[in-house]
Amino acid sequence: MKTMSAALLSLFLCTGALADPATQPSNTLVAKRIIDPVRDSIGDYTIPSLLRQHVQDLSKQLKMPKRAPADWYNEDWYTDPDGRSRVSLSVNLTGHEGARPLAKEFLDALIPAVEKEMTQNYERDKAKRLQSAQQQRQETRAKLQQTTDRFEQLRAKVRELAHRTDVTPDTINQTLGKLEDEQQRLELDHAGKAARREALETQIARQSRMIEDKVNNDPILEELKKSVDLNEAKMEEVKKQVAAGLLPRDQANVSIIAAAEARARLLQRKRDAATEGGGETLEAFNRELLTLSIDLHELDARLEFINSRLPGLREARDAMGTLMEADRERAMAFNAAESADEELKKVEKQTSASTPPKLVVLESEDGESANP
Repeated sequence: MKTMSAALLSLFLCTGALADPATQPSNTLVAKRIIDPVRDSIGDYTIPSLLRQHVQDLSKQLKMPKRAPADWYNEDWYTDPDGRSRVSLSVNLTGHEGARPLAKEFLDALIPAVEKEMTQNYERDKAKRLQSAQQQRQETRAKLQQTTDRFEQLRAKVRELAHRTDVTPDTINQTLGKLEDEQQRLELDHAGKAARREALETQIARQSRMIEDKVNNDPILEELKKSVDLNEAKMEEVKKQVAAGLLPRDQANVSIIAAAEARARLLQRKRDAATEGGGETLEAFNRELLTLSIDLHELDARLEFINSRLPGLREARDAMGTLMEADRERAMAFNAAESADEELKKVEKQTSASTPPKLVVLESEDGESANP
């Protein structure tokens, strides 16, 4: 503050307002200024304290009376009839022996010095307020980006675990419940079909033994086997005689046909014997066993799919709490960023529309003494 007062006083010296106080004083012992302190809404300028500080500085620089400024300087704050704030500044050097008659110079230096510091404070406070709003916006935007990145990472993980894109507590729980129900149904169905397959395999083995016993102990088959053996032996003999030219070739063909018919009757009897022993039942069992095997392969594939999905879904369900908390943090960060944006716009509008404070002199009175 002292530096600014000295600089202002130097300005007076350079411009001729106070070329040389020692030789060209204004010869004023009394001076008064009525001031309109025009202040903007930005900043707190504490004008009274600035006035007191600059009064102390100028009283030393202008070598005013050694007594305390309160003895010769007065500051009176009041409100005019229109409700506007006013301040009356006055200097009265009358009666102060040896006082330099610079009452006018004193007030003319005091008012610009205070106004200059008020302007500097205004610019500083305006920049500080704007910087604070910008920093707040930057911080909230950074927080929003951080919470958004965390939410996106968690959501991607839950989607991967659940094999779904619409990951909410309801969808995860519904999917998990459906798959667990389906798993139980398939396991029950699998157990039933596996038991039936085992029973069929046992029954098929038993039925096969019964048919085999029936075929092996069938007396008709025994006789047909003898017929087959005789016909095949006769066929071989005829072939030899035909080859030796003892019989015509037609006889060979007749023997071959007779042997074939004997074998056919044997095979037919074996089939009939098997049927009589339960062959049709065995055939039905085998068809059902084939169907059961296909069904069980299908059930195994479904169960494998479900069992591969359930662990991820359960982990996704457990992670939903963390995901929802991350979503709430993201929403809060978004609201904070929006508020910071609005506050910055508000501050920018206020600062651009604001004006520096001023000390407007409304009235001025100076009392001069007689020239020496």
